[in-house]
Amino acid sequence: MRLTSILTSILIELGVGTALFVCAQKTGEIRKSFFSFQSGMVAASFFLAWLFAWLIPSGQNNGFVPLLMAWSSGLAAARCFSGGRNRCGKIALWVAAASAGWFLVAPPIILTFETASPNLGWLAMEILNIAAGTFLFGWASGAMILGHWYLIMRGLSFEHLRRATQQLLIAVGARIALFAGTWLWFQHVGIAADLLYDPLLMGMRALWGLLLPGIFGFMAWRCARIGSNQAGTGLLYITVVAVLIGEILAGHIGF
Repeated sequence: MRLTSILTSILIELGVGTALFVCAQKTGEIRKSFFSFQSGMVAASFFLAWLFAWLIPSGQNNGFVPLLMAWSSGLAAARCFSGGRNRCGKIALWVAAASAGWFLVAPPIILTFETASPNLGWLAMEILNIAAGTFLFGWASGAMILGHWYLIMRGLSFEHLRRATQQLLIAVGARIALFAGTWLWFQHVGIAADLLYDPLLMGMRALWGLLLPGIFGFMAWRCARIGSNQAGTGLLYITVVAVLIGEILAGHIGF
């Protein structure tokens, strides 16, 4: 996959995952600045993805409408949250996530059903890997940013950060399971690719994208349990960097 395609996909994964993370948080207990900032980050991710999408020959037409709709919905969400209209903000984020998510899943769906004998197994693996990468990236970034709000909200319950890091660990587990499942499925159906047998590349993919996020995510969860948000946030910084490198390698390999 070309680098521009990988970067576009990663930006969309970040935007969709962050939008879903924000929608999962309790708006009545965290300051509205958190939600408006995260929504602005969602909009920025989709706008940058839209710019990169124009560099992809096959994505010039497909990316124009859904990504611009996602960008404008992210901006609308930021305005809603800043004005205290939390329900409106979450609806706008759902619209943004659905619009941008379609850009990710539409190409494999179209490619599958354009063939004479659609490979539904391959399509299912593609969509599941996209979903797993989206949740992992969104929860890693969202939890890291959430940790900063404890610096300005001294009375904020650590239950929010504990829950976020627990969900992050679930996302890591799902990504590991799909990585192993996809590799085994490729072996079962006889898909031969040089990348699958490159021990260095596969090892780096597993180390950066799976092992390190699991280790540092667990350490961040332990910090959240004892109320140490600064240490936990620092660990989540490293987790985000590891997930970013892992998702770049995943885009190169295909899973």
